[in-house]
Amino acid sequence: MKDFGELPECLVTYDVEPWGESVKVTMTEAHSWDVPEAILSGGRMGWPKIMSSLKSVLETGRPLVIKSEGTPPEMMEAVKLALAEKPWLKGSLRYARSAVTTIGTRGALSRRVTRLRR
Repeated sequence: MKDFGELPECLVTYDVEPWGESVKVTMTEAHSWDVPEAILSGGRMGWPKIMSSLKSVLETGRPLVIKSEGTPPEMMEAVKLALAEKPWLKGSLRYARSAVTTIGTRGALSRRVTRLRR
């Protein structure tokens, strides 16, 4: 995963708010470049697990035990290609934002992943 450190920085924010008897956690990830779909799809596989565990810590004080399936090969190939081509240095930058929201009580989670562009 050291390759990820060579990609442009992104801004990740977490919004935590009460939601009835539970907690609503929204994570927003903002990029200054047009991130390839293969990289974003890998993130969509990982972020919901991370968010569910964070939500569990906020509600119960204990994280979820989640088995990692590793980084998808397609994602790693896309990262290596992006590092070789450095598309963020060419042309105009585009702002891209993704959000993951986790709502609900333990055992009954609702997840929504949204990709927003400007």
